Amino acid sequence: MPSTLSVRAALLLTLAAVAVSAVAADAQDPLAAAIASPSRTPNFTVRDQYRHPLETLRFFGVRPNQTVVEIWPGRGWYMEILAPYLREQGKYYAAIEAPDVPGAAKEAKDNAAVLRKRIADDPTHLGKVVVTELHPPQLTEICPPGTADVVLTFRNVHNWLATGDQQAHFNAFFKALKPGGVLGVVEHRAKP
Repeated sequence: MPSTLSVRAALLLTLAAVAVSAVAADAQDPLAAAIASPSRTPNFTVRDQYRHPLETLRFFGVRPNQTVVEIWPGRGWYMEILAPYLREQGKYYAAIEAPDVPGAAKEAKDNAAVLRKRIADDPTHLGKVVVTELHPPQLTEICPPGTADVVLTFRNVHNWLATGDQQAHFNAFFKALKPGGVLGVVEHRAKP
C-alpha cells in the first residue's frame, strides 16, 4: 500500500505538470502572447479585465492567417493586439474615421494623428498596418472588395445610429467581406 507521503508527492507532481502544461499552452498561443505583450500601452492593458480581448477575438474566430479590418480603431486599443498577431501570416487594416472630409469631427482628426504617429513610432509591432479611411458615402473601400475574413467594430454603431448612416457603414462592411466572412460587433446600448 502506498504511503501517504508518496500519494502526496504524486499529487503534487500531477498538479505541477498540469500547471506547467497550462503555462506552456498560453506561451504557444499567439493571441494570448499578443495580449500579454509588454509593448502594449499600460493604460490600455488595465482595461483587459473589462473588455476581455482574448475571449472576444476568439468568439469572432479571428485567426493569425486572416485579413482583418478594424473599423474606427480610435487610438489603437485593439490595433496593438491585432497588428502584431496578424503581422506574420495575416493582414490588418485600420479603417479610421476619415479626418479630412467636410464636417469631420475634431476627435476624428485627433485620433487619426495619434494612430498614424503610433504606427510610425513602432515599426516592429505596427509596421505592417494598412490605414484606410471610412466616411460613407464618399469613402467606403476599407480594404480590397471581398478580401476580408473578419470586419470588427467596437462601440461604434451608436454613433451611426445617431447620424442615421448605419446602413451605409454596414454596406461598406459587406462589400469588404469574403463570402462567409464574419462581421464582429461589440456595442453598448441604453434604453432608447
